[in-house]
Amino acid sequence: MKKRAIMLILMFIFTACTWGCSPEEEQAPAPKDIDFSGTYTGTQTVTVANNSAEGEVTETTIEFTQNDDGTAKIVFDSGDKEGAVGTFDAETGEFFYDTGGEVSLQIALRFSTDGDAVLAQGTITSNQTGEGWTQEVKLDFKRQ
Repeated sequence: MKKRAIMLILMFIFTACTWGCSPEEEQAPAPKDIDFSGTYTGTQTVTVANNSAEGEVTETTIEFTQNDDGTAKIVFDSGDKEGAVGTFDAETGEFFYDTGGEVSLQIALRFSTDGDAVLAQGTITSNQTGEGWTQEVKLDFKRQ
């Protein structure tokens, strides 16, 4: 009986050690250590709309330029080369732009890494809820 108890205790210790004593995984760099500037391709998916566009998926390319002053610029492939300059938090990898005004659009993106891939995911939202307006578009991009 003592041998059995000792064996169970040893097996328990060994099992616990293999769970908690394995080598640590390499941590991805913090957003503040990465320059997210570059060309991204991916999709825009209409998730909320008062029109027939709901569910529509569009392939899109964006150019993102991260600045050192807490701002960043995003240019969609629509041909608008001026783009939108918004705030960028290098600590969290979050970009935010708001057009303001009566008809307001907000772009919110969070940049991250997944292995060697650099990703940008977020939404474009609108404060307009009437017929014919799109209220939310999901964004999902990967840097090229």
